[in-house]
Amino acid sequence: MAAVTANLRGTLKRLMPSEPLRIYAVAYIFEMQDVAREAAELLLRDPLFYFPASPPPELRLIPAIAIYTVLAYRQKCVEAVLRSLEDRDWILKGQHERTAVKGPDRVDISSSWIWFTCNCGVTSRDSWGNITAQQCLQAPYNSQLSAGTRASERFIPRLWWWNYFQSLKTALTERPSGHCIRERLRDMQSSDALREAMSCSTCAPRAFADLALFNELLATRIDAAVAEVPFIIPPPLVWRSVPP
Repeated sequence: MAAVTANLRGTLKRLMPSEPLRIYAVAYIFEMQDVAREAAELLLRDPLFYFPASPPPELRLIPAIAIYTVLAYRQKCVEAVLRSLEDRDWILKGQHERTAVKGPDRVDISSSWIWFTCNCGVTSRDSWGNITAQQCLQAPYNSQLSAGTRASERFIPRLWWWNYFQSLKTALTERPSGHCIRERLRDMQSSDALREAMSCSTCAPRAFADLALFNELLATRIDAAVAEVPFIIPPPLVWRSVPP
């Protein structure tokens, strides 16, 4: 029996990327906790996973609590991901190539993310008050991030990046997965954020590379947050006869 289960587990994992809902149902039936969790993580990518165009036949064999378990897990993942997004210190202080922390009590923003190093933001107007040139603007004051303990070590990003970061919150609420962030790398060339960045002569040369690196670092953090969320399939219901 163990050999049969091992073979089935291998087959399920091979089919999982293309049919995560079907594999979850089978894993639930056979009480394969590890396979069920992997399938549930893949289902995070689809906000309407529970309403497939063509329901797999195995879906008829599992109870409603099986789908409820994935929905509850999804909600916990959303909460974990949003908490992770609130912790923004890593953007300037983290151990990566764009860190602003160069040593004990030494902060240097010059080689950090372009949305912090860009010092544009001046709007030029003619004598009539009409806008003649508008460079990339600064984000609101509440967007500032700290790279140290002093007030001079707090920095405000460009507005185009701040708007992009806020859009990630909406996207991750629907699909709480690092895959959601990595997908944006493929669509980056057509993104509003990149178009705005390219209108700034300072941001344009580095915007794409910095956004690509930021997305990958953030996706890794999102995956780590999701990995901490517990997922346990409930035991099957055992019907017992009631004595007369």
